[in-house]
This record gives sequence, structure tokens and C-alpha cells, in this order.
Amino acid sequence: MKKKIALPLLIATAICLPAAEAQAAETIPEVTLNIRPPQDTKLRDGTVIGRGRMVFQEAHSGYLVWLNAQKSTSAPGRYVLTGKRNSAHQLRIRLAGEGWSGENKDRGGIVRSTSATRASFQIVIDGNQQAVADEYVITANALAIVP
Repeated sequence: MKKKIALPLLIATAICLPAAEAQAAETIPEVTLNIRPPQDTKLRDGTVIGRGRMVFQEAHSGYLVWLNAQKSTSAPGRYVLTGKRNSAHQLRIRLAGEGWSGENKDRGGIVRSTSATRASFQIVIDGNQQAVADEYVITANALAIVP
């Protein structure tokens, strides 16, 4: 799924892809991303710019979510998006949500222990920053953790 939203100041493109690694198809949940780019270039820490939702019907013990983007720190779930028009333009974001915690072992994303059929997460601004108008691509990956 690819979503492009054009605004006078910021443009965001969201793409949901299954895991690139060879994973059993039954471990890949249905994922949707809804991106709401900020209306201003002055961005405050914690501002929600996107929401992801996953649905997985089979037996599982949790979900793992990560982005295909450069990591901004060694802390899991924190990324730097680079502008498509100018690579000097950067936007720091992080994955967040109730019940989610950092996952350091494999992909450096976030993990949630749950057997619920549905789960959601947020994409938020990571730290106060002054953004530059550009197109920033968000590619999200998710796996269901099966017993």
C-alpha cells in the first residue's frame, strides 16, 4: 500500500511491505498505514503523524514492527527519514503506542506481547525540530510472533 499526501510544507509517502526476509506467509499480518503530515514545519516532540493498524487471525503471542529507515540512535524504534528531493532534509521520528516496547535483538523496532487479533501503533515526531518541506518515505514492516 502506498499513500502520498501533498501539503504546502511537508509531503509524506507511506508504504506497507511484508518482511523482506524469507518468512512464512502466515506470520505476516495485514498492515495499513494512515499518515497525517504536519501542517507546519515547526514540529513538537510526540506529535502523531501516522497510525498503523495490524490484523492477524491466526494464533500468535505478539507483533513486531519496524521501519526501513536509517536509525537515529541505538535506541529501538527511532529513525531518521531523508527527503527525496534533498538528502540534507531530515525528519526524526519514532514508533510508539500503548503496550509497545523496544526490540533490540533483530530489527530494532518495537514489540508488543498480545494475542489480540488487532493491534495499532503510532508514528510520532522524535524531539522538537524544524522540518523542511520535502517528500519523506515511510516504509513499515510487521510480523506476528507465532508460538
